[in-house]
Amino acid sequence: MARALFRKEDFNYIQKRILTPRKNELVLRSIFSINNETPTYAHTFEVENVQDTGSAQIVESGADSDNIPFVGESVGSQKGVLFKIRDAIRITEDDLEAADARRQSGKGSEYPVQEKRLDAARRFIAESENKLGIKGFVKAGKVIQPGLLNWPGVAKEPVAGANTDARLFATKTPQAILKDIIDAKKQLEGTGKFKAAGILISDEDFLHLLNPYSESTTITIMQWLLTHQELVFPKGFIRSQDITPQNSGFLDGSTKVGGFCLFDDSADVAELMIARDLEVVQTPWDEYRGEMKIKCHEKVGGIYVYQPKGIVIRTGSSKAV
Repeated sequence: MARALFRKEDFNYIQKRILTPRKNELVLRSIFSINNETPTYAHTFEVENVQDTGSAQIVESGADSDNIPFVGESVGSQKGVLFKIRDAIRITEDDLEAADARRQSGKGSEYPVQEKRLDAARRFIAESENKLGIKGFVKAGKVIQPGLLNWPGVAKEPVAGANTDARLFATKTPQAILKDIIDAKKQLEGTGKFKAAGILISDEDFLHLLNPYSESTTITIMQWLLTHQELVFPKGFIRSQDITPQNSGFLDGSTKVGGFCLFDDSADVAELMIARDLEVVQTPWDEYRGEMKIKCHEKVGGIYVYQPKGIVIRTGSSKAV
């Protein structure tokens, strides 16, 4: 009996399934612009940090002066580390024969890999990309590449409250929760240079926004914010598990706490560094092992923050149980 074959249709199906993200999987890509100027063969990326210099002059009409200030740029370059994110799927001879049998019978999927496995391969890559960009990369206690939540210079302070429990959204009035969010927005936009585009928030804190704003109305905090979305943060809520008490790295004393983050999404504030976007490749058939592999891989540098003051973080809105 001839061995069942891995068809071109099988690869096309697998590739399309893996390269098609579900909504909200790629958290940072929904927030910041992508910088793909780094070649795929590089091990590091380099960015230019450009600061405007100079000023404009106000003089009375009729005044004669050649002392006009010049506008220019102060340019510096910095390097960051690139990381490979990868996983793989194994397809065995049994998988191919089972798919062939299903095609012959007309029952079940005609493809050799279940959708669940393909979705898991894509999701694991996305989760790792998000984690790298949001939390950075730490090895043996040393920060190799910082992320959004621990980037040097990003403003980070606790929400209002006298102690850990008083700061929790779970114990606050809806009015106090809304005030915490608005206070963070005021800090971000206070200079007039930055504009809040959205809020990165955990599922737990997000669900607290479903509470009515007051006992005299059925309007929830979230409904109020969405009603004023263009004014408050046009991109709305971006939910992430990387800002929970278990994952954020935030501490209130010795207690692990979560928080939220408001950001300006302009390209001159921060960018997501991608040298090689997600690719799906197949290896040759291994006759000895009776299998082949589908490799999923990308090369990214996480986030690079040019202007830390365009990001504001609040901590303490939730705590680990």
